[in-house]
Amino acid sequence: MIQDHVDKNIYTKSKTLEDVYEPVSKGEKGRVGEGAGCAPDVGNGDVRLNAQAEVIERLLREISLVITKKGRDILSYFEITPPQFHALLALKETGELTMGELCQAMYLACSTVTDLTERMQQKGYVSRTKDPNDRRVIKVRLEDRGREIIDHVLEERRRYLRYLLQRLGKEEVDEMMNSLMTLRELINSDFNSDPRSSKWGKQSDKS
Repeated sequence: MIQDHVDKNIYTKSKTLEDVYEPVSKGEKGRVGEGAGCAPDVGNGDVRLNAQAEVIERLLREISLVITKKGRDILSYFEITPPQFHALLALKETGELTMGELCQAMYLACSTVTDLTERMQQKGYVSRTKDPNDRRVIKVRLEDRGREIIDHVLEERRRYLRYLLQRLGKEEVDEMMNSLMTLRELINSDFNSDPRSSKWGKQSDKS
């Protein structure tokens, strides 16, 4: 199972996930991996699910930190900053975005993205032109040099993952991929729902 390959240091006093899921008395507080049992009874009272959610959140956070650090190490070889990488990645999906669309895709202020695209234009990664139908709209297009850079960076990231995944069996890799795809679908489904009716932070009505 994949969990057998999880770094045991994550669970400082627990040898298996069963130790993490051990129920606690009502009202008792504890932290996963610190020998205090699972998370307090929350929501629908499913103690095991509460513990699983805490473990998964923690794993995703730690994995994200490691991948972010490794990604920055890779970027240092290509004269590209993390914000520029994310901008080029957004442009790679469509080839061209308006400044407003790029700002939304990066969750950054337009003034920040304007400075960012100016620097990328100087390096030849992107071009910026005014929309002939509306001169107030600036369009940002991914150029060949920018596409080449992003392709090289992505390949190096994939190379790193291949290096790690080769230590696992084919079935384990398939299981990991399917689980991540399922989680992504769940997150996208919730994220794309009407924010006003979002269930985020609300307790489940299921008994």
